[in-house]
Amino acid sequence: MTGPIAVFDSGLGGLTVVREILLRLPRASLVYVGDQARSPYGTRSREEIQAFSLEIVRFLLRFRPALVVAACNTVSSVALDVLRRRADVPVLGMVEPGARLAARASAEEIAVLATPVTVASGVYPRLLYHLRPELSVFSKSCPTWVPLLEGGASPARLRRAVCEELASVRILWNGARLNGRRRLRAVLLGCTHYPLLAAYIRECLGEEVYLLNPAEEVAEEVARLYPSTAVGDVLLYTTGEPDFFSRWAEAVLARPARVVHLPLSVLQSSEDAPLPGFGG
Repeated sequence: MTGPIAVFDSGLGGLTVVREILLRLPRASLVYVGDQARSPYGTRSREEIQAFSLEIVRFLLRFRPALVVAACNTVSSVALDVLRRRADVPVLGMVEPGARLAARASAEEIAVLATPVTVASGVYPRLLYHLRPELSVFSKSCPTWVPLLEGGASPARLRRAVCEELASVRILWNGARLNGRRRLRAVLLGCTHYPLLAAYIRECLGEEVYLLNPAEEVAEEVARLYPSTAVGDVLLYTTGEPDFFSRWAEAVLARPARVVHLPLSVLQSSEDAPLPGFGG
């Protein structure tokens, strides 16, 4: 029997990856962990991110998954190699697929929107320079977006935060237009939370800006690796508040969601305690 697809993120963002996977494999068995209790990861130290990610992967490996998806660009930037050394199944990240997607785009200039940790790592510009040296790339850290999403901010507050963070990008691009430099531009959503803000990003930067979502590329890779005949349930864990997470999950996935609270004590325990909500 094929094991489930295991997916994790610091919180809600990885649901955008789950959505893309289920569009391609609608009957797949999938287990997800959203670590909302310790979100956001994007302003934490490398050591914390690696430690938290290892705890989650150790928990997910108890399900005997076919593969693991680190559905978090921050984790993919600073912890993926550590996770791959510890896991006995394929571990996919977001950054390498995201860079491949951006390199194939027809854009001449790419703005990478990401968390502070991902931007500081320099991983996207480095990979994109290797894949397509002539591409103009700049990164923009957006530190307020994930905390606001995870904190349940209103649509008006989210829109304002997006436009505030993107003001510098808008000024830069508008200045280039005034100087007669019209270039094909794209925005790489370098955090899995950011597709949840796509409408506001388009509104603030202009409808003509093309948004690149690495989740689509990751889901294609999962579909190549995972048997299309495998059938199972979708089980979602959160270390945070299940009702809040459930509302988001049903909105993002457009289907009923089974959400179970995962205490941090279970993640942090070295003992194999019973799996919460599993088999019940």
